Amino acid sequence: MISAIAQAVANLLASGPTLTGTDQIDFGYPGQITASIKPCLHLYHYEIQSAQSPYPQPCRRHVDLEIGSQPIWFDVVFALMACDHTALGEQTLLSESLSLLLQSPHLPHRFLSPSLRRYPALPLRVAPITLMAQPNFWITLGIPLCPALQIAVTAPFEIPLGDRLRVNDLPLPHAPP
Repeated sequence: MISAIAQAVANLLASGPTLTGTDQIDFGYPGQITASIKPCLHLYHYEIQSAQSPYPQPCRRHVDLEIGSQPIWFDVVFALMACDHTALGEQTLLSESLSLLLQSPHLPHRFLSPSLRRYPALPLRVAPITLMAQPNFWITLGIPLCPALQIAVTAPFEIPLGDRLRVNDLPLPHAPP
């Protein structure tokens, strides 16, 4: 599911005026900047957080509702950094990306994979990654401080109810047979 969300965010970013396609979006570690592809964006997935369902009642999908499955919601968090020949080019690319991301509070359905299209909307939030808010972020990545955005998408991970581990049903490993 993480890759489907990353691809949906990449498709949204590639729909803007600067990039010619998702081939200008690097999903790898941001410390491995390649000079061959410029301008480009680095969309680096770095965190998953528990989240509440964005819907007041349990989300009911359309016709293909699977009985016996239940979505568990997570915020999938990415860092977005720009890479270009000049700092001004990077700032322009990041600014255009921010404008594009702020146009919708949800990922547009046309960019979602079929498994995610079954949900009404996936909330999308954008915030700056600042030294004040996350001082250890840049140190942990081992890269110099640079302008960056944090993109969080609240997304479902479907768990078939019958496949959940039933810890209480299993005998203890040390119990006699």
